[in-house]
Amino acid sequence: WEELGLLGEVLRGEPLVRDEPLNGTEGLGSLTGVQRCLALPIASEDRVLGALAVANKPEAYDHADRNQLELLLHGIARLITQRQKDVERAALDQRLQQAQKLELLGQFASGIAHDFSNLVTVMHTCTEQLTQQVDPATLAGELTAVLQRTAHQASELTSRLLAFSRPRGLTLAEADLNELVGRTLPMLRRLLSETVELR
Repeated sequence: WEELGLLGEVLRGEPLVRDEPLNGTEGLGSLTGVQRCLALPIASEDRVLGALAVANKPEAYDHADRNQLELLLHGIARLITQRQKDVERAALDQRLQQAQKLELLGQFASGIAHDFSNLVTVMHTCTEQLTQQVDPATLAGELTAVLQRTAHQASELTSRLLAFSRPRGLTLAEADLNELVGRTLPMLRRLLSETVELR
């Protein structure tokens, strides 16, 4: 505030009444032609919001001038404070709406996860039956193994959906990315075009 001179004093909450010309070293030098002035802080709840000055009254500023300006600044402070509260309330409402959207999304994900879990259970049951009836060395056996791994991955996906819909502690575990990718290669090679090469 010291660099602002008299303006800094006003912003600290000190009223300013000058009945003589101001010079540039007093922090109000940009107000050229100021012969006398009255400056008061705009304050609300012990917090200075800004300052307002009136200048060049033909005669000296008196107590009545200060009372009138204080009354005006009181109204301005109320408007500013109300505006700030409106902005804060709008931001709070927005956060509340976002939280409600996330809650609805969690409920939606939970419903999908339960339905998907039922489908995955059927996949597990069918692949277990197929495993017992096909030769693992044949194409049918290889595809059955791929289906088993895919059903397992689907179960993990269902668990993640349920974890999202019902926040809880998650168990972290190390994973071999090469192994995870390698599991899907047989299926991917059959699905992708022959012009695509997987390495």
